[in-house]
Amino acid sequence: MDPVADDPYLWLEDITGDDALNWVREHNAPTLGDLVDDRFEQMRSEALEVLDTDSRIPYVRRRGDYLYNFWRDATNPRGLWRRTTLESYRSEEPAWDVIIDVDEVARLDDENWVWAGAEVIEPDYTLALVELSRGGADATVVREFDMEKREFVDGGFQRTFGVQQLGPLVHFADRGFVDEMVGQAAHMGHQIAQHDGAPRVDQTAVRLQHPETFPIRIENHGDGFPEWRLADELELPAESLKVAQREPLVKK
Repeated sequence: MDPVADDPYLWLEDITGDDALNWVREHNAPTLGDLVDDRFEQMRSEALEVLDTDSRIPYVRRRGDYLYNFWRDATNPRGLWRRTTLESYRSEEPAWDVIIDVDEVARLDDENWVWAGAEVIEPDYTLALVELSRGGADATVVREFDMEKREFVDGGFQRTFGVQQLGPLVHFADRGFVDEMVGQAAHMGHQIAQHDGAPRVDQTAVRLQHPETFPIRIENHGDGFPEWRLADELELPAESLKVAQREPLVKK
């Protein structure tokens, strides 16, 4: 008998389905009944006041001539991806240029988008790979974004990465391949996963090609956990990249 087909809790895999959500609500009810009181509401109100205050330090990441920041507050609960200059950042009230309003994107797409980050191509910073998740789930959608037009690229790179793939490791290819290649996709699905569910290959996503035809940069022939970032950040040539190994997450 197939143990998966015989799993009585398989319906819980549909995490956004009514049956699964009702089951969660039912099991949350006793805890909420015990903990949600006047003191809890006061603590929640105080926490939200701290999280939404404009006096927070807007931490930034420098990309070229601009400093980028992701900001959430009561007015923008999903957040704003924005940027400013160093000179403006040093002022009392920096002038922020909003690149992406996640609340507006969610409204237009009719999706419960949660920001998961962005990778911007160097050195011209004209394109980005924006990562969004539905409802804050581990699974994410990566979409190509035009930084100059301030819009997602029609027919551009778009890929969904499942939770079983331990999250995507996606970044742009070397600057010399910008016209031909959109990004590096390390996690391409269960068909190239290891025994423990970790990705087994690092592929280069070529524009207008099917993922099954993407060329492989690195392939892990073992069953450990590959540290793709370690190899990439060393900026070694593709033919000399070595996959760092750790013990498998799941023993055979």
